[in-house]
Amino acid sequence: MHTVHIMGLASRNAGGLFETVPGLAHALQDNGVLASTIGVSDSAFDADRHRWRCPIHALSPAPWTPKKLLYAPGMLDKLMAENADIVFCHGLWGYHNRVVLEWARLTQRPYVIVPHGMLDIVDLNKSRLK
Repeated sequence: MHTVHIMGLASRNAGGLFETVPGLAHALQDNGVLASTIGVSDSAFDADRHRWRCPIHALSPAPWTPKKLLYAPGMLDKLMAENADIVFCHGLWGYHNRVVLEWARLTQRPYVIVPHGMLDIVDLNKSRLK
């Protein structure tokens, strides 16, 4: 089985996701499950790359889009090329969520959304759009 973990930032700037996503991917890998990760690079990624024991594809964000969106051209193409059996979508409110929905539509394969506390009322109150 091949799992892909997709997230926004793939560095320490992702906060708690930078602790949990590599841990989950590595635990799966240590138990015989092929695991790789797709995320967005930033200024801290090169220094943090060593934390990823599984293959990590860190894409550059488009410079002309809002930084919070973390739009990374080529993310869907990279996910399609991975030929995953299942995708774990870590976090909410970013471009990677849209990528996973499109991947699922195209492949008819399952995905898991892992909100990591992002549905807390405090977070939801930050924006009516959310």
